[in-house]
Amino acid sequence: MTHGAKELAALLPKEPPQEMQHWVWTDCRDALGGDLCIFRRESVTAYDEAGILQTMCPEDWENYEATKKSRWGARCTCTACHEDFITGYISKGKYGVASGIEIMQGEDGAFYEGVPAMEDEHCWRADTIQLGETDHFDCPFCGQDLCLTRSSDLRHGKTYQLLVNSIAVIDGYLVLLYWMARRCFWDWGVGEQSIRPREAIVLGGNGKQVRYICDAVTGWRVATKAVDPARKKYHSVEAASHNKVNALIWPVMPDLCGSTGEKTGIGDYIDAGGMWLATYLALWRRHRNVENLVRHGWGYTLGTAMDEAVINQLTGQIGREIEMRWISWEETKPHRMLGMSKEDFKASKTWGWPWQIAAAWRQYSYYTGECTAAQFDAYRRRLKDDGLQQIVGMVLDGWELPLGKVVRYLQRQAGGHADIAVLARQFIDYREMLDGVGGTPTEEELWPRHLVSAHDRLAAIASDGDKAMYKKGMAEIAEKLAPLAWSDGKYCVRVAATPTELTNEGRVLEHCVGTYHKKHCAKTDVIFFVRRARKPNTPYFTLDINMTLKIPKEVQLHGYKNEWCKQGGRRHIPAKVRAFCDRWENEVLLPWFAAHRDMAQPEEKKRRKAGKEHIA
Repeated sequence: MTHGAKELAALLPKEPPQEMQHWVWTDCRDALGGDLCIFRRESVTAYDEAGILQTMCPEDWENYEATKKSRWGARCTCTACHEDFITGYISKGKYGVASGIEIMQGEDGAFYEGVPAMEDEHCWRADTIQLGETDHFDCPFCGQDLCLTRSSDLRHGKTYQLLVNSIAVIDGYLVLLYWMARRCFWDWGVGEQSIRPREAIVLGGNGKQVRYICDAVTGWRVATKAVDPARKKYHSVEAASHNKVNALIWPVMPDLCGSTGEKTGIGDYIDAGGMWLATYLALWRRHRNVENLVRHGWGYTLGTAMDEAVINQLTGQIGREIEMRWISWEETKPHRMLGMSKEDFKASKTWGWPWQIAAAWRQYSYYTGECTAAQFDAYRRRLKDDGLQQIVGMVLDGWELPLGKVVRYLQRQAGGHADIAVLARQFIDYREMLDGVGGTPTEEELWPRHLVSAHDRLAAIASDGDKAMYKKGMAEIAEKLAPLAWSDGKYCVRVAATPTELTNEGRVLEHCVGTYHKKHCAKTDVIFFVRRARKPNTPYFTLDINMTLKIPKEVQLHGYKNEWCKQGGRRHIPAKVRAFCDRWENEVLLPWFAAHRDMAQPEEKKRRKAGKEHIA
């Protein structure tokens, strides 16, 4: 190490490698807006081709000018090859599209420029195709896939940005370089298209990080705080609230031998899908033995833990502690760090545990000592992640629910069918309702011979008592969440408004949502009704969203009988319903939630905050 922090700034590059530039503009093009066909209405002339090709005298030309006919066409601009071409124009509402173009298509499927002629006054030719806004087609000139976009939508411009992370070794130092790729679209085409240096993180010999900022005038300079650049928000038009975080990692890793990053395990972390490189290095500085875990196949689990920690601390500094209490940091051997036997640890490389399951394993094994890690993973595959975590949480609260006994019981209830995850949810709901009844339940009540029937009987009793108790709370939530009602024309979604309709939802669809009054009012399970737009009052699917987290999280989506069939097995949720819910969550729920953070605070946290303000 021959250079100080300021001297090293002169060695940092100001231009990305040519290979990286090519990768960004080709492989990452869709993340930067893709390519567009920008169209605008334009008057075009319809003429007699046979007559126009003849030699015209001045009188013929005057006659042609006087008799020529014009109609609306569309002038299109390809942002890939920058060619202009003319097509037919479709006005709003015609042929079932908002507005768009009419373009000729050959027998080979290729598209051709030109305004299609009409077979008669009312019909387009059969060798044409109608395209509406946001439809995709291939450019007639370059063949690039284009998204049809009206020019007026780009009148004020749209900027797409993507933070790209590359890794280099400079003078023996591991250097994380962050580049901002930028594309600006205007109504006339593509404006700025550039890749500029933004920030850099240099790993010192002692594990300490030095952050650099690149200024367009002065170049690289040392920053005051070592904040992970990937955790800082930046603008991009397609992101929720137009704010984006994280960086895309260029998949070219230099040789780290002899550098400060040689023994960090950062390459294994990246290979496992890790995204927060500077944050990972901060963790490695505190716990050097984290390298032992990532090199032995636990990079994915660590990555999921860091993902959640970063999401919860987007504005935090790099040096802030990321808690991973499920890891015994005082140990050095990987299996001891996770509380497993050597045999189980070797097998664990294929399990793909998220950090929540690893934490549940450490807690369950510590309090019960009931099973091995391999057995715990077998239970996880049967109960799924959510079911397993809920049962483990109940065990930690003092419930006597041995996982092995629970799985065997649910297997008997399912009649030998492989998927018992839905029954696990019903079992948990049943136990919670039974606990609310009070008294000391019998063994038959704890483990009923017919779980579904016992659940429904208890749900009917509970729902009658819940209607009056939770009427006010549900009304308040319905008023707050009324703006989240949305429809795409085929499906619609809205929040449950009254205890009666929540009970009716569970009765018609024959699932346990009719007992969710308390959970709904606590916002841990806010219930939304997903229905067909033409039948908005008929239960169809029920969507459960946890609104107490930093970011809303879908708990479950179920229809009639939780998709269970009489013959056994489960039906699939329709792909269109699933796509509708995903679109609603991304386009409606998340932007609204970002503007109403108070819904993300649990009630207890709100009370503590109010108490502090009162004291002040």
